[in-house]
Amino acid sequence: MRQDSFLPLWLVSQGHVAYFSSHTTFQFDCLRQTICSLADDKPTPSNSTQHQVSENNYGVVLIEPDYVKDRRVFGHVLAAFRYGREDLDVLGLTFRKDLYLAAEQIFPQDIITSKRPLTRLQERLIKKLGPYAYPFYFELPPHCPASVTLQPAPGDTGKPCGVDYELKAFVGESQDDKPHKRNSVRLAIRKIMYAPSKQGEQPSVEVSKEFMMSPNKLHLEASLDKELYHHGENIAVNVHIANNSNRTVKKIKVSVRQFADICLFSTAQYKCTVAEAESE
Repeated sequence: MRQDSFLPLWLVSQGHVAYFSSHTTFQFDCLRQTICSLADDKPTPSNSTQHQVSENNYGVVLIEPDYVKDRRVFGHVLAAFRYGREDLDVLGLTFRKDLYLAAEQIFPQDIITSKRPLTRLQERLIKKLGPYAYPFYFELPPHCPASVTLQPAPGDTGKPCGVDYELKAFVGESQDDKPHKRNSVRLAIRKIMYAPSKQGEQPSVEVSKEFMMSPNKLHLEASLDKELYHHGENIAVNVHIANNSNRTVKKIKVSVRQFADICLFSTAQYKCTVAEAESE
């Protein structure tokens, strides 16, 4: 292999691979799967497999000693919150906030990391990649936000607003060194928040409305068959109307609206109708 095509650093983490050389930067996602928190598969009573969700990210970094020499390899997890369009970033003012959630020295290893048991993925990678592959572990802090992408408005260009995560490894003298493309490698990762497995109480609501010149009220009661729905499921809505007024009910309209609380310069609530049905 030619010296200019040798890859001094590889970053492998739970199905994702990225690497760089001193001349060219490459990045790809080998399996296109979510890196969020997939731990070792464990058998279930039905002999199937399930993924256990945690707040830990782990992987392996493969280094080239001739390139690293007496320097060190550091890694960190970055959460970026973009709350404005990229084309509005002018005069050093950017609508983006970066938060470092986790950081550690990957090479040379410290005593705690060297004594930590390897996962099955790390064992297989180290066995395949050789003695210059070093494991790393990142533990995200609790209550950190999930990855969110806001639907851009028609005509908007550039990166959409939302929260995204990035896993980066770089070579430097200290952790405060600024990474560059020639000495760093990065992976775009996602943190997913799963819905609770247990259903709550059956949702129901009642409302009454009075009308002028009407002695009695119009009473409406609506309920759902369950609290939690997944994508693609039908929502069964039970509607009961007790019309004791002198008005006539001509149409019933049911809609599902999505509400999002977004804190920018001030807290604002946005709503969007995602499904709708009307009676004939």
